[in-house]
Amino acid sequence: TAALGAGGRTDAPGTNTADVEEYDGSSWTEGPNLNTARRLQNAGCGTTTAGLVFGGAPDHDDTEEWNGTAWTESGNMNTGRGYIAGFGIQTAAVAATGQNTSGDKIATTEEYNGSTWSNGEDAPTATQSAAAAGTLTQGLIFGGEAPSATNKTFTYDGTDWTASANMATSGYSATGHGTQTAALVANLRGPGGVSRTTEEFNLSVSAFTA
Repeated sequence: TAALGAGGRTDAPGTNTADVEEYDGSSWTEGPNLNTARRLQNAGCGTTTAGLVFGGAPDHDDTEEWNGTAWTESGNMNTGRGYIAGFGIQTAAVAATGQNTSGDKIATTEEYNGSTWSNGEDAPTATQSAAAAGTLTQGLIFGGEAPSATNKTFTYDGTDWTASANMATSGYSATGHGTQTAALVANLRGPGGVSRTTEEFNLSVSAFTA
């Protein structure tokens, strides 16, 4: 009943946009624009009154906070990137994996404390376009390109990454929702295009189900 969409690409071959829209459970309305237009899977997390957007082209390391009314610049990431797996809240967020400014897939993990980013443990696999869910101390990333479409899943406890159950379908650029213990992945992209398959993750049995 309350969501926020920020940035992205508006046409082909691609124009960066700073547009922001808010969702109230039934319809979308225009909100104040980001300070920096961005695309290439900039990441976001938080809520409609305490949100966070980070990464994406062209600046790659730029971070902005949302207070429900306006966007404010905050501390830049140490490693600029796009195609990020992002999760957490405005004062405790994670930027995991992605594609750096040289076009390389990376395993770099950074944690945000509400003002600055610090490096954490690298993810087990250099990946881009993974989906994510959860919080800084109970995070989850799944899928992505590593280097091709993968079904790998990893949990994060704020310090260490651990391999978990694979998805049934390999894919990337999907939408991830939920928590570390109960997550949902949809709209996986693979060699055959975008799939309509939806999978649910249950940490208690360490499994995805279609």
